[in-house]
Amino acid sequence: LNLDTAIVRCVGDATGVIDAMATGGLGNYLYTLRDASNNILAGPQASGYFEGLIAGTYFVFVTSGDCELLSPPIVITEPQNPLIIVNSEFNNISCDGQLDGRIMVEASGGTGVIKYAISPNLNQFDTVNEFTGLAPGNYQVLVQDEAGCYIIPLDFTIIQPDPVAATANVTNPIICNDASDGTIEVVITGGTAPYFTSLNTQDDANFVQDQFIFTDLAGGQTYVIFVKDSAGCETNVIVELGAAPS
Repeated sequence: LNLDTAIVRCVGDATGVIDAMATGGLGNYLYTLRDASNNILAGPQASGYFEGLIAGTYFVFVTSGDCELLSPPIVITEPQNPLIIVNSEFNNISCDGQLDGRIMVEASGGTGVIKYAISPNLNQFDTVNEFTGLAPGNYQVLVQDEAGCYIIPLDFTIIQPDPVAATANVTNPIICNDASDGTIEVVITGGTAPYFTSLNTQDDANFVQDQFIFTDLAGGQTYVIFVKDSAGCETNVIVELGAAPS
C-alpha cells in the first residue's frame, strides 16, 4: 500500500490529504478511512484519495475481494503554534487637518516570517507592523505567515477631532478712567479637552488649564488669548477692551 499525505498548513484548518494506492490482490479495491478510534470517516470508495482532513491519526482499510489490509497509522500534523494577535493599538488624528493617525498590530506563532498589510492594499505585505501618517477613515489590517495562514482582518476606525475654536466676550467693561477691572471670558469648542489658555504670550510656562475668565484688565488695550487643547492643537482669539467712556 503506497501512501502520500499532506500536512495541515494552518492550525485548525481541514486541509489535510491522504492518497492511498493499493497493489496486488484481485483489484477492484475499496478504500475506507478510519480514525484512531476505528470510526469510519469516509468510504468504502473506489478511490484512495481523502481530503478535507484535520490534524490527527488515521488508518486506511483496503479490501480486494476477500483480501483485507489495514495501513499503519497515518499522522497528519499541523503547526505547533497558531497564528494569533498578541497586541493591537491605534491613535486617532491629533488635530484637525493633520495626517498622523497610527495603527500597530503585533502577531506571533504561525510558520516563518509574519507579514502585515493594510487596506486599501491588502495584497501588499511587509514585515513592518506599524502604519503611520494615516488620514481619518476605516481601515483593515491583514496578518499572514509564510504558509499563507491568516487572521480575519482587524477593523480600525481613525477619527479626526473638530477644529479647536475660541470666542471671547468682554463681560465687565471698563467704566472708570485708569481702572483695571475689565473682565474677558473665553469659550472654547472642538479639539480634545482639557483646554489650556494663556494671555498675551505663547510661552508654555504661562498656559493654565481650564482658565476661561481673565480679570483685572486695563482698558484701551488689545488682548490675545492663546488656546491649546490636550493634544497640543492651537488657536487664538483677539479681544479689544475699550477704555472708559469720556
